Amino acid sequence: MTKHVRAAGDADSDAVIALVRECWTQYPGVVFDLDGELAELRDFAGYYRALEGEAWVAELDGRVVGCIAILPEDQPGVWMLHKLNVSPSARRRGIASALVREAEAAARARDAVRMVLWSDTRFIESHALYASLGYEKIPVTRELGDRSNTVEFRFRKSL
Repeated sequence: MTKHVRAAGDADSDAVIALVRECWTQYPGVVFDLDGELAELRDFAGYYRALEGEAWVAELDGRVVGCIAILPEDQPGVWMLHKLNVSPSARRRGIASALVREAEAAARARDAVRMVLWSDTRFIESHALYASLGYEKIPVTRELGDRSNTVEFRFRKSL
């Protein structure tokens, strides 16, 4: 079993779409709406590059099983984690942690002092991962008004 984290490329979009669809269908009530709400996945790497961010994928035995991206926030020194997904069949192997470490290192290289993220309230396993990686859940939520009726928690970590 060989795992590898690398920069996402233009050819990875189909694999990322399949991955996110696979992950989201694990949660009752979460709707995967590619054209209406997730069109950025069609150009996963390019979308984040165009916004001065970066994106990565994780491979396990040559198959894309994870993804993550970062974007700068409006506040100097603050970056946001986006789209952390790991295939259910590849979980508990350190892939999510490796992706987060890669994203944090890239943000630090760009003078980040804090990382933030939003996470759907239904993604309880993700919240435990974030806590284990030093992220603090802060008492703020937001409603997205999307097809999934998403309510998200806010997390932050000093880098």
